Amino acid sequence: MICETILLPQVADDAGTLRRELLEATERRATPEAEAPGRLRAMPGGAKASTIPIERLAMYDRAVATLPDVARKGAAVPYTSVNGHMFSFLTPTGSLALRLPAGEREAFLVRFATSLHEAQGTVMKEYVAVPDGLLADTAALAPYLATSYAYVSSLKPKPTTRKSSTR
Repeated sequence: MICETILLPQVADDAGTLRRELLEATERRATPEAEAPGRLRAMPGGAKASTIPIERLAMYDRAVATLPDVARKGAAVPYTSVNGHMFSFLTPTGSLALRLPAGEREAFLVRFATSLHEAQGTVMKEYVAVPDGLLADTAALAPYLATSYAYVSSLKPKPTTRKSSTR
């Protein structure tokens, strides 16, 4: 068993000050998968392990923090949602997909020379692939995340599923 400490590079936070993030991985079995630097390994409670690079997860968390009423969900695939509708998520490789309304989506695709997000060979028609540079720039990404949140908030809430009680 090994114990590893991962030091991330200094990152400018939203206040413009520099800070060093220090993350310690817990003791785990030495496997080729566990040896990949900068990756999450095991999740608490035996949940599925994430392969998302820690730096990209930290960037996503900073962006989500710009929306005070929103909390990041998911362990293996981090995402945000409101009223049962997802509006952003990180892929297992750490790429960000963002759900935008039609007009904003087209403008985003042109401005950032990107494309609609593809998942397992299927184009997700409302999601754009966010360029890496934009994910790294929290201040520039925040308005798009806010637009996405506003768009999804305007959709009809999905009905909740409740288990019926049998007596």
